[in-house]
Amino acid sequence: MSKPIVGIDIDDVVANVIDSVRLWANEKTGASLTEDDYKTDDDYWHYYETIWERHGLIDQVNFSMVLDDLAQDQSHIALVEGARETIHALKQKYDLVFITSRPAYQQDATRRWLDERIDPEVPMYTSHNPMANADHRSKGEICAELGVEYLVDDNVGNCQNAAQYGVEPLLFGSYGWNEQAPSSLRRFLTWEDVGEYLLNEVRQS
Repeated sequence: MSKPIVGIDIDDVVANVIDSVRLWANEKTGASLTEDDYKTDDDYWHYYETIWERHGLIDQVNFSMVLDDLAQDQSHIALVEGARETIHALKQKYDLVFITSRPAYQQDATRRWLDERIDPEVPMYTSHNPMANADHRSKGEICAELGVEYLVDDNVGNCQNAAQYGVEPLLFGSYGWNEQAPSSLRRFLTWEDVGEYLLNEVRQS
């Protein structure tokens, strides 16, 4: 009997991108912005530029520079705590897929990072990104095509889009861009919470 499928986002769900970007920007500019400086209720797709503009850094760094760096090397990006262990546990009861809106030109570097840090056997799909992959399918469309039943994602819009296709969204983490998420979305603060729900609370068919 086939297993149910869980879709998993990458940025700030399994890969601690926000902290790596913060440290990168500090190094480039000589600033000393803290984690609290990066916790602000701003638009997801322009999040970092908004912070840098607010702190007077926008003339020194931009997100295109971050994207170019990540296309070459992602070895400095840390895992989100508990991601690897929970994903390995989930594989006992679920089939897993990574679904990311990262630009397509980062695909090779992203795949290397996933292979080294998490699991080389979990396939990866690239979804719509209004800033880079405008012609790609949405995460909800990819989930529907693959038969995904659950999506773990930190982006409110992606969670809502998945729900429109009958996928149960698990809104991950507590970030500035998802602070104002509607109460209809169930939030999971940690991978331990995700594992508890999918392994113990969800009734398997």
